[in-house]
Amino acid sequence: MSLYTLTRGNRVKIGASEFVILQRLPEDRWQLQNSLTGEWCTFDGSDLLDLFTRNEASFVVKLHGCGPIADRLAEKLNRDLSSYAPELIALATKRVQYLKEIDRRQPISMAPQSIQPLIQIVSRALSDSNPPSVRTMCRDYRKWLSAGRDIRAILFRYSDRGKHGTRMLPEVKAISDQVVDELYMTAERKRVPEVHLEIVRRLEEANEFRYGNDRLPIPGRRTIYREIARRSPYEVMVARYGKRRAEMAFRVSGMGPHTSRSLERVVMDHTPSDLIVVDDDSMLPLGRPTITTALDEYTRCPMGFNAGFEPPSCLAVMRCLKNAILPKTYVKREFPSIRNQWECYGVPELIVVDTTRPSSIPATSNGPVYRSVLIFNTQRSLCPGTKARWSGSRAR
Repeated sequence: MSLYTLTRGNRVKIGASEFVILQRLPEDRWQLQNSLTGEWCTFDGSDLLDLFTRNEASFVVKLHGCGPIADRLAEKLNRDLSSYAPELIALATKRVQYLKEIDRRQPISMAPQSIQPLIQIVSRALSDSNPPSVRTMCRDYRKWLSAGRDIRAILFRYSDRGKHGTRMLPEVKAISDQVVDELYMTAERKRVPEVHLEIVRRLEEANEFRYGNDRLPIPGRRTIYREIARRSPYEVMVARYGKRRAEMAFRVSGMGPHTSRSLERVVMDHTPSDLIVVDDDSMLPLGRPTITTALDEYTRCPMGFNAGFEPPSCLAVMRCLKNAILPKTYVKREFPSIRNQWECYGVPELIVVDTTRPSSIPATSNGPVYRSVLIFNTQRSLCPGTKARWSGSRAR
């Protein structure tokens, strides 16, 4: 607590009145002046000490300086120490040991090179694994001195923090949650302003027979936004957009298929071309050709392709597979302007195709793709539909 004595200039609060000590009179008597009325009063020293003993009198803490910092310190010092949590008092008590060491070494410079060694000395003596910083010590030392070395000046005010979570009344929150579940958490995807209007309507109906302080408060639109934001984003997306879209939005992306050599994994896919082919003679549009490609996962090199006007089929897959397996010796012969060679060819170990395409023939069938897999001793993997991320780089 603060250290004060009965000296001239100090302020004393007796009951509800505040007095200023003017002077000491003979025979251990003190002359005090009422700060509000200006009336002079005389008290015996023993009577004043008895009032202090019975907690009927107390010194008024005099802060050095003015402004918001002094106002906040005054709020702290007017609060009883027993109202703070025990762990906060223990923390402040440990912090006071650092302040006393700094105060004992005065006068010293409040610079890091002067304060840091003192902090290390006290931390070793207290076995403190988390000592305060130099800036914290300088700030606390100023507040501590301004408050007359009162420990309450450096206490943390955790209890004065704002309330966490919703501040709505239970009845209002029940109505709000019900409306949000009925309108917002649906596939119709109502907007928040519409939800807020429905909440206001239901609360007005509930307040129809309520009067005075018994009426339920109407929350603002921003309050409804915050209430919805407290819900799980995954659950909100499942209710408004469906589980499939929610799983795609909140999925955890892991490492894709790992390959260690070329031809270990080849993926195939059909893609409509962005070009429209026109006949040379009649100048009539023939349509958009479908391009079937085979891509090696390890080297990222195109193994083969097929372009034709037939829709995705086993024929397109077989032509693409043939182009991927055979050497591309025709490139240099038919296209002499191309300088480099296309040296990607060979039998793949694993072929990955889509289940939604005609190329995905069941393993029990006797189609051309199945016979080719048997001939070349190649395995085949089916990628689930609507999950392009499972097929690797060919779908990107």
